[in-house]
Amino acid sequence: MSTILGTHNSLTSYKLVWWQRPFSWFINLCSRCQSKSIDEQLKDGVSYFNLQICYYKDEWYGSHGLAIYNVKFWDIFEKIKLSSSKERPIYFQLYLDKNFFVGQNIEKFNQLIKIIERECLDCNVHIAITWVENNGDFDVRKQFKVKDNYWGLWWIKD
Repeated sequence: MSTILGTHNSLTSYKLVWWQRPFSWFINLCSRCQSKSIDEQLKDGVSYFNLQICYYKDEWYGSHGLAIYNVKFWDIFEKIKLSSSKERPIYFQLYLDKNFFVGQNIEKFNQLIKIIERECLDCNVHIAITWVENNGDFDVRKQFKVKDNYWGLWWIKD
């Protein structure tokens, strides 16, 4: 079994959406787990990402509890796709956050998973697992089989 570098709440280094920024001193204290962007994490060799998202203003954004990060899932997905290769497959967990401000849109999340599955057919990016937060517990929607078991080293900040 091989181990690869991974990050927990991988999108939490980004700025908050504009209306949350005045409260960033509090929200970041509760929600921020990373200090590096996805670009920096990729450069540092991270190949396993925990992507927590919420459906906000008709798009998928990074999210964690109170926080909605001003980073769109599809922008991050494209960066990850471009960084993957046969020699460096990239895996991610996709987690539907039960965001305090916008809640959950499970129907849209299930649609998103299907789109991602099609997008990943011809590349070296793999969904390891999808989760829906459910009253403090997790509803595992899909767990994808991969050839090897990869485990992230969580809570990597710098």
